[in-house]
Amino acid sequence: MNRVTRAKRDLSRLAKKQIVDKRGRKTTAYVRPEGLSKADLLSMYDRDQAVRNNPDSTWADYKAIDTENLSKMKAHTEKHGWNFQGDNEFKAWVIVQHGDHDPGYQAWVLSRMKEKSSRKDLMAYLEDRVLVNTGNPQKYGTQVVQKKGKYVPRKLADKAKVDEYRKEAGLEPLSEYLKGF
Repeated sequence: MNRVTRAKRDLSRLAKKQIVDKRGRKTTAYVRPEGLSKADLLSMYDRDQAVRNNPDSTWADYKAIDTENLSKMKAHTEKHGWNFQGDNEFKAWVIVQHGDHDPGYQAWVLSRMKEKSSRKDLMAYLEDRVLVNTGNPQKYGTQVVQKKGKYVPRKLADKAKVDEYRKEAGLEPLSEYLKGF
């Protein structure tokens, strides 16, 4: 990669901001975007996954991480909106998905994702999470519960159409999904 290409790549990671220089001329400055950095988001995601992958973790441990992470995510999105893409969008989505104590915020993020994201699969999971967290039947069957040693979907809005909805969202059939538990 030559210096010009590298410089363009580095500038593309920065936000453009119109400023007035010392001589009173309007110019464009390149500044670091405010809010969560990639490192911040990675740290939040890693902590989320560490507590979930630790067999000694308790619900209190989950709640502590989820509350802290969601607070940081809310502060970011209130100021900058849902501005995540690619792998960063997945990590941010995981944090929101686990923020069950605030289904209103989850619903707000879902509405922003519907405007800006192409990840229908993530939106399906979050939509079901919002529906279940607000006492409603889910659409895609992504939220499950264990009954008699077997995982089954929580109440479905339309059991006959669930696989059709899942296909539209890029998800495998419900029977295949349930085999993964």
